[in-house]
Amino acid sequence: MSTLLLSLPANRLALVEPYRAELVRLVPDKRVVFTSDRDEIERVLDDIEIIAGSVPAEMLARAKHLRWFHQWGAGADWLLNRPERLPAGVVLTNMSGLHAVQISEQIMGYILAFARNLHQAIRAQQEHRWRPAEWDNLFELPGKTMLLLGLGGIGARTAQLATALGLNVIGVRSHPERQVAGINQIYGPESLPDLWSEADFVVLALPLTPKTRGLVGVKELRMMKSSAY
Repeated sequence: MSTLLLSLPANRLALVEPYRAELVRLVPDKRVVFTSDRDEIERVLDDIEIIAGSVPAEMLARAKHLRWFHQWGAGADWLLNRPERLPAGVVLTNMSGLHAVQISEQIMGYILAFARNLHQAIRAQQEHRWRPAEWDNLFELPGKTMLLLGLGGIGARTAQLATALGLNVIGVRSHPERQVAGINQIYGPESLPDLWSEADFVVLALPLTPKTRGLVGVKELRMMKSSAY
């Protein structure tokens, strides 16, 4: 029987269990399997038509009736070097934008930590040491410049948070004519050599592809301010 496999780590399957009945109702012509157990997947592998989640690469390549693979993450760089992992003709979809809130908050958390030297304070606390503030190493964010490469869901959300904290955001994307709220300056990748030196913070919110691999190297780092992050 044609099978839909929802594969999640065992400790996360409980999160989607409330939706099992609804999923079964939506695909009455398919057997719905919730598991991440290799043996269970192996038993239905020949019947799997749809996978949502993740399975071992060698099993994925043997799913001869697979038509659609939906991955939980946004990036598909796992296919760059081994495209044979996904059978030819299979539709690949992703969760682009799903993690925009979490990742943008993580980015801003790092920036705030650098500005207020929180990473040093936390380390001193763990070592049970009193560390007076080093005022020369602290700075405020208003007026600082963020060079933001990639303006998809994560990049756009990061721009909103950065602007709210007073940063000047310079965006870089393949199609600079597409505007994003909170960014007054958007350039194409060809402008990067002129932009590295303006940044106090450089944020990469890009998928890993042949075009973006190696985008930042020694040459680019040397173009940045010595104080840049």
